[in-house]
Amino acid sequence: MTVIDASNGAIVTRAPLPPGYANVLVAPGSGNTLVTSGDAGIALVDLAVGAPVWTVPHRLSQRNQCSTAVVAASRGSLFCGGRRITEYSLADGTVMEGTYDPGVGGAAVLALDAAETRLIAFAGTSASIATWDLTGGGPVSHVIAAGRMAVDGFEPNGDRFVAAVAPDTSALAADPTSWAVWDAGDDTAVLGPSPDLALIGWAAAGVATTWDGIESHSDTLVNLNDGSQTPLELGRADGITASRNGALGYSFGDSWIQPYDPTTGRATGPLIEPGDRVVTFADALDGDLGVAWIWDPQGAARIEVFDMRTGERLSSGLHGDNGAVPFPDGSAIVSSGSDALRVSDPHTLDPIRTLPNPGGVTTDFPQISDDARTLLLPTHDQKVYLVDPTSGISLSDGIPSSTRDFWPGGYLRSDGGAIIVNVPQGVALWSLDQNEQFDAACRLAGRDLTPVEWSTYFGDTAPAPTCAGAVAP
Repeated sequence: MTVIDASNGAIVTRAPLPPGYANVLVAPGSGNTLVTSGDAGIALVDLAVGAPVWTVPHRLSQRNQCSTAVVAASRGSLFCGGRRITEYSLADGTVMEGTYDPGVGGAAVLALDAAETRLIAFAGTSASIATWDLTGGGPVSHVIAAGRMAVDGFEPNGDRFVAAVAPDTSALAADPTSWAVWDAGDDTAVLGPSPDLALIGWAAAGVATTWDGIESHSDTLVNLNDGSQTPLELGRADGITASRNGALGYSFGDSWIQPYDPTTGRATGPLIEPGDRVVTFADALDGDLGVAWIWDPQGAARIEVFDMRTGERLSSGLHGDNGAVPFPDGSAIVSSGSDALRVSDPHTLDPIRTLPNPGGVTTDFPQISDDARTLLLPTHDQKVYLVDPTSGISLSDGIPSSTRDFWPGGYLRSDGGAIIVNVPQGVALWSLDQNEQFDAACRLAGRDLTPVEWSTYFGDTAPAPTCAGAVAP
């Protein structure tokens, strides 16, 4: 390939390239480089040395695989478009993860917005434009808490959650660092981050429990409204959680569960003694019923249900099932078995109904909304699913999550209106509001339903405009 200065006709450089690597496209790269493509592959050419930085053959024997290209310098990547869109690393030409389907006709022109956060594809054979959010968000989601992961769910009846910096993936069994209470609406930390805080969890609505490290193991209750602090001295705990209604905190250890008053830090109510290690605990909305996921010393799992007013064990069983959660009204519990989700009577653990496990994979941390209409399941295959806990109908495909070890991939807000999912870029906040999802679907389609689509979904109902109020992105 020969590069010529258009102003004077002088040769700038000559760069040797394999045949079929520059007969379709030559475009500006990043810095003093050019992107070239042809029928055989693509290359990044360094003009200063007159040689390719790398060359990559096309993965498929199809023409028109890179007839348009755009460089995202902030991502260190190159997007090649044609019949499909592929992202390559500027450093070495390796194909990066991500799916960008331009649809029928492929991509005639690729572009980026000024911030390089959105990829834009102009279709080749139709008057349409496709866009992708490159920050990890989507039509009804956007990334917050950049560079962090959610390590505890939403505050009871609130929009704040606990975030931390994910550990280095090369460090085995490493813990997250720089813990903070994060406001999902403002995308700001409201408590922390601080190197002195080794752990934060929810004690109650508006109250967080902080722990300053393994050596001193000093638990402190922090009121997020006035900043006041109260010591919590209930013995060494393995876990902390807030009641569903936000009025109480629960501390649990190797063989005990203790409710406490978040305003005083003192125990309130009976001490619950399952006898073996408590892994997770959740209560019903009125606080009268509690459900614990228990491991015995051999690692065998079981579910136990307690009357939180008296401390009485109501039932024990469902051996081998993973995490469990009660329905908000206490009428049933949901647990995750290896073959199915089980909805059981809390007093007898007799089956009420069995629901399919989404993707056929178990979950340790099921979560249910206050109206009992949405069940969130972060599963062992790095997905997050939404299910109707009454009918078992799937409310979503598997949403990919990025998390490590014991930490769930996602969390459900108590009103069922939003979820957060850990992704490589940070925490994706998804709206479950039906109106927002409707508007997003219209923006994606860019049109009303066709007569065939209307007839398919609405039968003989008279056609009406469906997306007239949707705003294009």
